[in-house]
Amino acid sequence: MAYLGIAVFIAGVLFLFTTSSGANHAKGMRKGRSELIPPELYDFLEEADDAYILTHQTAEISSFSKYASNSVCNEVLEGIYKKPAKMFGTKNYRDRTWTVIDRQEDEIVLRKEIAHRSIKVKKGIRLTLGDHMIELWTVSLHSRGYLIEEVLEMQAWN
Repeated sequence: MAYLGIAVFIAGVLFLFTTSSGANHAKGMRKGRSELIPPELYDFLEEADDAYILTHQTAEISSFSKYASNSVCNEVLEGIYKKPAKMFGTKNYRDRTWTVIDRQEDEIVLRKEIAHRSIKVKKGIRLTLGDHMIELWTVSLHSRGYLIEEVLEMQAWN
């Protein structure tokens, strides 16, 4: 009986540790964020990429159009209809990172990388639910905020 009490105590401590460290992680350094990226730009990129993924899943550009120029929106829609579908998997297993490649006075080029953690299907078999992707995003700074000017797909491994 004492062993059961100790096991419950340890499980409770582990639960508190994992939930409190997750909360601190969300408040502090955000996962996938480079120190060179201002928080406002990082938030813009995350929101824009969520809309970008939604556009690929629904073939509806309206959610992404408020983040990107008309030419980028046209290229994205054209790519959706001409290329094989991108597999973005499930958000819980998707890891997205942003890295600054080049910074000008009114423009910044970022490398976006999406990788997916594999899940266990059955003993000895693990699968990823999405494609590994690398893109270069060119974002301009205007008086009214940020605007995506270009999205270039790079070769990625799966």
